[in-house]
This record gives sequence, structure tokens and C-alpha cells, in this order.
Amino acid sequence: ACGMKCFLGAGSMSAFHASTSGWNCNARCRKPRPRFVLTGACAAEFAEKREEVTLQMETIEFAEHKNGVKWAYFPAFEQLGLRHGISTRFGGVSCDGLASLNLGVKVGDAPENIATNRRCFAEALGVADERIVASGQVHETTVAIVNDEHAGQRIAATDALVTNTPNLPLLLFFADCVPLLIYDPVRKVIGLSHAGWKGTLHSIGPKTIATMQQTFDTDPADCIVGIAPSIGPDDYEVDLPVLAEISKLWQRPEQFCRPA
Repeated sequence: ACGMKCFLGAGSMSAFHASTSGWNCNARCRKPRPRFVLTGACAAEFAEKREEVTLQMETIEFAEHKNGVKWAYFPAFEQLGLRHGISTRFGGVSCDGLASLNLGVKVGDAPENIATNRRCFAEALGVADERIVASGQVHETTVAIVNDEHAGQRIAATDALVTNTPNLPLLLFFADCVPLLIYDPVRKVIGLSHAGWKGTLHSIGPKTIATMQQTFDTDPADCIVGIAPSIGPDDYEVDLPVLAEISKLWQRPEQFCRPA
């Protein structure tokens, strides 16, 4: 079963966490119907919609804090002084199917467990957990610009967060969807995007960069994009209704899908 991930960021720092919702990615595809595998839509989105964006794909490395939290990170971002992390399931206090570093509030975990896990994860990354700005994601393409006034809040109905405020952690949540971390090292702006198939189809990545550009004068050519772990093309099965939505925007869905 897939875990649920979340992305945390704060001006000069960001982080990504894989919490443990434990639901089956293919549960909606069990009826006997034609099925397809979605392939490469996220990268294709940037190539087709935002050619000037620079994608730097690197392997990730792993680290462990003395409190037991284990996470991964992009070396390229570390070299630029961007603190960030891709969490694992290690180092928290949640039990059973949520063991152990669950940060999500929608999976039936005890609030005290979630609070403890967030404190531990924030401690590992060196950010202030009481200042975390979280998103309330709805699989749309709304991008919210946040600052110190939003510290400690949850921003409803948004799937991307952008800030240039130092030490303001941003938190996004994912299951099999694609987490995007976008960093402008010139203007010191970060954007975090929740790119599920709907968000990808409707260009949430480019829209996040456009928000950075319009609000903070980001030059897309300066951006570095990290694509964090997500479900792979061999496992991401979709059905005909999804394929129909893709076909509305792309006349050749075979560029993104193949029969399962």
C-alpha cells in the first residue's frame, strides 16, 4: 500500500514527508474495465508548457537525526543552502498501519501523535514546527502566496504554496501524487506543488512558477525543480474516465498512457 507524503518548506528551507495512510492506489480500478498506465506526464508538462524551466534531476541521499527521524534530500539544493528533506516512515510515534512518522491529519491518527511527529520532523530539519503553514489540498491548481501572517495556519483548498519569507515552513501532503519543489536561488523564493494527475493535466507546476514570476519577479530560467519520490509509471493505473480527461487537452494520449 502507498504512503501519504507531505512537503514542508520555509523560505530558505523546505521538507517533504511520507506519512502512512496505507490505502491501495489501484482500489478504484478493480472492476473489469480497460485500464491504462500513465507515463511521464509530469516531465512532459514542463517540457510542453514551460520550456524555459530548467529541470535538474539528481539522485537523492539519506540522512538520520539523533531523534530517530530519517529523511532524504536533493544534493543540488543542499549545495545552494536550501534545507529540505524527504521524510520516510521512520522516527515517529504513530502505530499500526500509520507507523510511525505520520504527519497527515486525514488518516485517523491521534492528534497528539501527529503533533509529536511534526515536532520531531521539524527538529530533524532545523525548522520551527509552530510556524508550519500546511495546505488543505483538493486536487485543483490553486496557488497560495504565504508569509509571516500565515505562520501556524492551514490554507484551505490549495494545492501549491509559494513564499519568499525565511524560516516559514510550508507543508504539503501526497499519496501517490508527484511532489514538486521549485527553488529560485536568485530571488530566494520557493514553491511547493501537489501534482496529482489532475494537477499535472492542468499545469499546476507551470502555474506555481508563474505565481513566483508575477509576485516575486522570478525568472523561470533561474529555477531548479526537484521531483520527489512518487508512484512510478509501471504502477500508476488509470481508467477510461481519466483517459477521457487527458484526451480533452492532448490529442495524442498515447504519449502519456499505454495499455496496462
